Amino acid sequence: MRAATAPLVGRAEEISLLDDTLDDVTRGTWKAIELVGEPGIGKTRLLDELAARAGVREHLVLSGSASELEGDLPFWVFVDALDDYVRGLDPRLLELLDLDVRAELGNVFPSLSLRADRHDALPRERYRTHRAVRELLGRLTATGPLVLILDDVHWADPASIDLLGSLLRRPPDAGVLIALAARPGQLPARL
Repeated sequence: MRAATAPLVGRAEEISLLDDTLDDVTRGTWKAIELVGEPGIGKTRLLDELAARAGVREHLVLSGSASELEGDLPFWVFVDALDDYVRGLDPRLLELLDLDVRAELGNVFPSLSLRADRHDALPRERYRTHRAVRELLGRLTATGPLVLILDDVHWADPASIDLLGSLLRRPPDAGVLIALAARPGQLPARL
């Protein structure tokens, strides 16, 4: 995400909703925001504003973007948002996670993988992976709320869509905000 620089004009209602949502997340409530609109309407700019407002509140802000050229990379939008951050985490935080959870996370995030090939996760195990990522997101709130921003979700790979759908149905029990942006009519039916 780019830093929000110029003030938004004519978006008072949207800004009010973002602030109200951040208030809820600050109190430890899970929330989700979906921004849907045609290309060029300002979805990414609103996500930038959300990131800036969350940053002022000292929330952890992590963001990633899907790309139509990376649709064959499993979990790419989540890897883009989280992998660099988890690479730099204190190993003691990750050691709090169950060994099975850490193994599942290694199937998603290259920085946590002990294997070079992450593409061997069996589809029947996807629910374990979903639970592992949900647990990781919950752990990331140890020092404060987490704002996870996912842009261009309409281009996300099928594994990312499944994971996102799972997180929306069974969210972390913590102050986590998942904000996503997509084009209308292009989101998979699962979302």
